[in-house]
Amino acid sequence: LSQLCLDQKALKAVQMDPRLFDLIYATQYWFYQLMGYETHHLITSAFRTEATNHRVGGALHSQHLMGKALDGRIVGLDLNSYAQMLMSFKAGGVGLYSTHVHWDVGRRSCFWRT
Repeated sequence: LSQLCLDQKALKAVQMDPRLFDLIYATQYWFYQLMGYETHHLITSAFRTEATNHRVGGALHSQHLMGKALDGRIVGLDLNSYAQMLMSFKAGGVGLYSTHVHWDVGRRSCFWRT
């Protein structure tokens, strides 16, 4: 799974924190229990090298740099509901953006929106 999360611009991968994949599984399971059908995630950003992080305007000490963050969404669920679902796990940071949700496991539970 970590290889699938490589920095596509630099073609470099690192060991991603397995808790990220646990959250993908848990949210998909919740979705199935609520909606009665399976869905999938669209991951838009995972590991980033410092060069890529700088190019996309990422935070200076971004969790993406350490393989502890993902950006994306779950198909069939609005972003606000998805962010709330992720926050309920209290696994780390959750950021709500206009096109995606950021979630990480590298810090205490927190929430922000842009």
